[in-house]
Amino acid sequence: MTIRPAAIADLKSLLHLHRSVFGAAAFNAYVLRQQLDAFADLQWVAEDSDGNLAGCISGAIEQPTGSGWIWALAVHPEYRGQRLGERLSRQLLATLAEYGSEHVRLTVSPGNRAAIRLYERLGFEQQEVVTDYFGAGEDRIIMLHEMSK
Repeated sequence: MTIRPAAIADLKSLLHLHRSVFGAAAFNAYVLRQQLDAFADLQWVAEDSDGNLAGCISGAIEQPTGSGWIWALAVHPEYRGQRLGERLSRQLLATLAEYGSEHVRLTVSPGNRAAIRLYERLGFEQQEVVTDYFGAGEDRIIMLHEMSK
């Protein structure tokens, strides 16, 4: 499995991957393309030996604070259990550190126990639960990673 920067040529595959992982909550082509344009260095993919996208992670840097964000981490169901989420997350965290981000935030569904365990292994701590973060019934845990730890 190869971890590499995402490219515009990956857009169709990224859209398919997001839909297969997030269903109706998937990023659309507009959002994915804008991420590639605005935060090109913070978009990474995991590609198998046949060139298929197995996972992706997208990040951003908040202005003016310079804090990092993990916007989305997706691993295709067929490739789970291979630590791709961890590898992608570590790559993005390293890139954010290169940019000088002292903190990295993310949101995760309270019901996504596997993701919460992954983020805690990576050093994220739960900060708060925000009710209806994405609308009615769409609660999220905000997690924070102090890069100096």
